[in-house]
Amino acid sequence: MWPSRGRFGLKHAYFAHLKCMACHCRSDCGQKVQGGAAALLPAANPNFKTTDAVMNHSVFFALIAAASCTAAAAATVDATGNPSASPGHLLKGLEARDFNRDGTLDGYFDRELNITWWAKGGVSQSNWSQAKDWAANLDVFGFDDWRLPTATDHGNDGCNWSVTGGTDCGHNVDISAANGSEMARLFHFNLGNKSYFDLSGRPNTDYGLKNAGGFSQLVEGFYWMGLTPQSNPQVAWYFNTVGGIQLVFTKQSPMHALAVADGDIGEPIAEVPEPQTELLASLGVIALIARREKPRRNMQSLVA
Repeated sequence: MWPSRGRFGLKHAYFAHLKCMACHCRSDCGQKVQGGAAALLPAANPNFKTTDAVMNHSVFFALIAAASCTAAAAATVDATGNPSASPGHLLKGLEARDFNRDGTLDGYFDRELNITWWAKGGVSQSNWSQAKDWAANLDVFGFDDWRLPTATDHGNDGCNWSVTGGTDCGHNVDISAANGSEMARLFHFNLGNKSYFDLSGRPNTDYGLKNAGGFSQLVEGFYWMGLTPQSNPQVAWYFNTVGGIQLVFTKQSPMHALAVADGDIGEPIAEVPEPQTELLASLGVIALIARREKPRRNMQSLVA
């Protein structure tokens, strides 16, 4: 509960600001701070005395807290509408796309790979053939050229195991634009997740799917890919988001799947205001409140 009045308003509003900064402006903290700022305003609190010396200071600190949280929240969204600054919402190298022009996120375009991910759909408990048919038969707002993510079979000889990276199987597999795995690139490069082993072969303590970005169907589990080894057509590649590992397995196994389309489809998400712009606007409101209250207090002091 944030205090709404009294001689301790300054103290609590100031600590509201500190608390917001301490929790890195999480959405729940920001709501509490903004609620506290609103409660300190005369319009929201009929018992608040505008002659109270705490007026400028308490409102100042409370609104500074709200403005800071607003700016920090805005800083987690880049110019393409992608969350980018908050560790829990990292999206690197992806541009938000709107497939049906309703202003909401539907997918992500990877400009380097020239593919578009469908962020709001997926399938689970499907064998490889079912997953492949699901992707091929998709029609998402008129876009119907979908497929399973793919990779490159290095050497065309099946799974080449490695822990330290650069191959087509194991941990830290190749995620290059030329010869890499699209699923592994999404997991590691775009979303910033880690494999169980680092590039030196040592275990990571923070491995696994820590960030799914805006992908509603990206969970901990096994995801089919469209690639089949020439040496063994009974198996296909898959990516495991639990440990960040890529392997091959029998096509009859039930797994998840995501869909991608070649090229850039949909419309870019509209740009959002820069954090500095929102902060300046909030500070302007604070200055206006302080300016209006100062002559009012002076006049009431003369009358008293």
